[in-house]
Amino acid sequence: MLKHLTAIVYVALLVLGSVILWQLSTTAKNDNTRSDPKLTLLVSQAVVDHGTVALTDYRNDLILGRDFDWYVNMLDILEYEDDYYSYFPVGPSLMAVPFVAVARNYGMDMRTGDNMTLQIWLAAGGLILLFWLLVGLARVFVKGFASILIPFIAITGSTMISNMGTGLWSLNFSSLFFAAALIILAQRATQKESTSQPEPVSKNASGSGGRILGSRLDLGYQSLYREWLAPILLGILLFLAFFARASAAAFILPIFIYLSGAQVRPAQWREPHPDHVTHHIFNWLGKDWRYALKTMVTAGICLVLFLLWSKRVFNAWLPAYYSAERLAVERLPVWIGMVGNLVSPSRGIFVYSPFFLLGVLGTIYFWKKLPARTLVVACFAWFGVHLWLVSRAAQWWGGWSFGPRLLTDASIGLVLVLIIVWAVAREQLGRLAKSAVIILFLGLGGIGIYVNVVQGLYSQAVMRWYPRVSPIPAIHTRNPLGDMFRWDYAQPFANSRMVCDIEADKVKTYLDAQLPLGEIPLNTSIGYLNDDIHDYSFVLRYEDRKVEAPRPVWIGWSTEDPSFRWTGCPEAKIVFDFGEHHPTAEIYDIVLVVYAIRDQHVQIAFNGRVIIDTFLTNATPDNSKLYLTVSRDQINAFGRNEITFSFPDITLASPQDQRLLGLGLAAIEIQPIASDGE
Repeated sequence: MLKHLTAIVYVALLVLGSVILWQLSTTAKNDNTRSDPKLTLLVSQAVVDHGTVALTDYRNDLILGRDFDWYVNMLDILEYEDDYYSYFPVGPSLMAVPFVAVARNYGMDMRTGDNMTLQIWLAAGGLILLFWLLVGLARVFVKGFASILIPFIAITGSTMISNMGTGLWSLNFSSLFFAAALIILAQRATQKESTSQPEPVSKNASGSGGRILGSRLDLGYQSLYREWLAPILLGILLFLAFFARASAAAFILPIFIYLSGAQVRPAQWREPHPDHVTHHIFNWLGKDWRYALKTMVTAGICLVLFLLWSKRVFNAWLPAYYSAERLAVERLPVWIGMVGNLVSPSRGIFVYSPFFLLGVLGTIYFWKKLPARTLVVACFAWFGVHLWLVSRAAQWWGGWSFGPRLLTDASIGLVLVLIIVWAVAREQLGRLAKSAVIILFLGLGGIGIYVNVVQGLYSQAVMRWYPRVSPIPAIHTRNPLGDMFRWDYAQPFANSRMVCDIEADKVKTYLDAQLPLGEIPLNTSIGYLNDDIHDYSFVLRYEDRKVEAPRPVWIGWSTEDPSFRWTGCPEAKIVFDFGEHHPTAEIYDIVLVVYAIRDQHVQIAFNGRVIIDTFLTNATPDNSKLYLTVSRDQINAFGRNEITFSFPDITLASPQDQRLLGLGLAAIEIQPIASDGE
């Protein structure tokens, strides 16, 4: 009875964990569906509707609210011989075809917001499947509730949840294939050759012949699976991982080496003397190379078919995304990327998921007692090659993403290492030491969950953090390695105040350099959507060494509302000059068309002198003009001028909208006031 009850509780925990993962993914406030994955399901729809992976049939359509040419200009869509194709791997799109076919049957269209909805559903479903696969992997080495706890913390405490749960990245698919492949490899590594003989036939045992026949059939099936089905399935999984994501090559190479040299040598081989060179030769040649050969041949056949398809479609053996030329661009030294991906405050995997360190330290401590040591070595080799590969990229930090996104799928290997270390620690440590390790694991796991769930999924500040930092060293900087290495800028702990402090610090650097400012012309109304002030990311443009016309500097503002430029900090500024049109009148009115989301105390100053101190109400732009009347002696006719908006009692807009909204600015105009007699 107790055994059955335990099984019921185990299944209930599996279901509960799956429900939690679904809820976390589908209710997250942050999402990446409009990033790299945005065209994945549209390619799937092209296959369903037009029988091709080309997007040419959508040439005249709006795609997610943008013209087709916009994607072409952004190089998200590439042209090949009068046809248009997505730049990103086609593998995930083909794998999603069945789901898009069902969605199309219910009227969903991947050119619209349905794309985002289906992405999140598939991402959430993929997380659940990954959870179950990692549980299956854990059960190869550990039993009981630990086989659920470790995978659950590994997912929710890492970028598996904060990235895989926010969009349908190609790594969502490769992670599943890696986990499934590791199950096969782990089973292979832990299996022992059976030396048992069939049970002899007993004249007095009724039905014993049936049991023997059943046992032989079972052994026959196991042998068929181990020697034929498993290596073929493994080869298919390795290819599918590469088909989904080019960086999977970092997994395939160490695994092929492992398969070729890490299996048990057949007993009939005579062991040479350990000091003789033939010992090492026989130790290699005597391995189960047949298993590796079956895997390689299977993966090779799939790869050849892929190459032939690519040659026919793109006139190249591999699509552009797989080309090594993507990495042949100007970059920082590779060691910066490797250190950054490991321990930097804004991208380090051991910062975002510190519990993985226990697997590394445990491997060192229990090295001689570890089961499947060669598989552990293969996992570290995989992670190391993957780390080196992504650190060579010009954007080693993974672009506008959360945490070490580029290490997400490779962290599956660290999960396996953690599982194996847990299995050994459970047997080797005393009760007190074991309890201490469990508490430490739960504590570090809790940090990972806070960073990747609370922050990664629900904190909008980490999304506003992106455009305010410079991943590469800036011209004027106090950190020669760039903002990714600044602990006071650490993305895992970003909040609205930190975002404001970062922007103020960056702007101060810009202004202290005495670089030219944009002008606000006299007698000209500048609206929010006017090109003169729409793009406020002047700091990034300057630090990336891109030459553009100077613009007024906007400090402490948000850009997330399509109608107004909202303030986003307790203090917001506009810094400008008058250019060649110097003011000559005695008095000027600075007319501000503003909007308040609620009753809001606001103080508005010009060049440090408070001119307006009032309470705004939830007004509309048509009746909320504010006038700052300033005299010529308050104006810096040939220098820098500042309009400052301060909000003494500013609060978050709402739990759903975590911006510090003070007021929205729709337009600004500076006009002279004619004196009497003029």
